[in-house]
Amino acid sequence: LNLSLIGNYQVENASIAVETVLQLRKFGFRVSENAIRKALKTTFFPGRFEIKELKIGNWKLKIVLDGAHNPIKMKAFLETLKELFPKERKVFIVGFKFDKDIKKMLKEILGEADEIIVTEFKGKTDMEVRASAKATAVAKEIKKLSNKVIKVEKNSKKALEKALGNLTMEQFNNGTIIVVTGSLYLVGEVRSML
Repeated sequence: LNLSLIGNYQVENASIAVETVLQLRKFGFRVSENAIRKALKTTFFPGRFEIKELKIGNWKLKIVLDGAHNPIKMKAFLETLKELFPKERKVFIVGFKFDKDIKKMLKEILGEADEIIVTEFKGKTDMEVRASAKATAVAKEIKKLSNKVIKVEKNSKKALEKALGNLTMEQFNNGTIIVVTGSLYLVGEVRSML
């Protein structure tokens, strides 16, 4: 079976989906092996370990988008990120929904990030409440956990511009990547800018 999605955790998710289809056959549902193979080969989930390539002059920059929004998903995402990009310098743009376990996700991120830009997103909950955690509060939490240099840019577009603007030619040559994570709201905003 060929899977179009990246990451060991996606293999696990796909195997559960296949087993579900196989179990449904017991109840009269008919899904052919061809349909299963095609679905696995063509499935696309925007913002789940999605790699975009941005061309800047003669250089190409990889931007990895993943809406990991809880500690388990963040850990799985970062394990795959480390596996696929073991030597690259990683600039993280992070933003979180206010009701998530931000502290645990930050602990995971701090082990991988060379630089962090904390931002916010415009999305709202279904109750029309602004969903984004305050960037300044997230930055304070990072300072409690680490002495890494962090930047705060409340506007996600400006955060992306800041990440791109801070890259030197040497960093391009040494394989820096930009990683956008923490919320599908944030990933969706940034994805629409690329």
